[in-house]
Amino acid sequence: MLAVGSFLRIDGAEAPLNAGRLTWYPAVSEHERGLAVHLAAHGPRSLLHVAVFVPGVTPCDLSSREATIVEAGPDAAVDGRMFGALLLRFGRVDDERAVLSLDGEVEGILSGSEARSQVAADIACAVEAGEVPSFCQRCGASLAGESGLVGRMIGGRYVEFRRPLPICRVCAAEPGLVPPVRCSQCADVYAQGQVEWQSDELALAYTCTCSNGHTVSGLSTRPATA
Repeated sequence: MLAVGSFLRIDGAEAPLNAGRLTWYPAVSEHERGLAVHLAAHGPRSLLHVAVFVPGVTPCDLSSREATIVEAGPDAAVDGRMFGALLLRFGRVDDERAVLSLDGEVEGILSGSEARSQVAADIACAVEAGEVPSFCQRCGASLAGESGLVGRMIGGRYVEFRRPLPICRVCAAEPGLVPPVRCSQCADVYAQGQVEWQSDELALAYTCTCSNGHTVSGLSTRPATA
């Protein structure tokens, strides 16, 4: 992970971001080929995550692009507070590094409050292809043979991609959103302090590094109930 002057500003109060990571994987939305992108960045007091779909084939195609999200919901949040609107600007992006900025507003701190906070950030981050999970991040079971076509809403767009989910079918049937317990690359059990995460009733974003050095980031969601 890289940290080059990255910061997060909420209502004018600025705080540093120590690390940022942008992961991507090929996807299709409305018959358009593109990349499903997940940004995760954290600092001493904050954790930011954003998931968007951007047309393109390789990370270099993200350079100088913009992604606008309206009513982002659980796809974008900071410190557990969901964005209501967000503009993500990509600067120079290559296969290893990206510089980007964002501007948006998040919901108020108090439950039910109509107040909004203005958020801005400049982030320098590592760029990595999304990990193909090999083991369930809850029980450690092998995910061999569980790859399939997955469809989900990302940044207000319906996106499809083919890959195994990081949770096996048995664990996926269990209620609730649970932070990762095991590394999806080696099934190693995470120790205290190896999992950074934030959640609300609809989504859980995480960045984890196991004792074997595997770092994974992701966003787990569940459908809203009527």
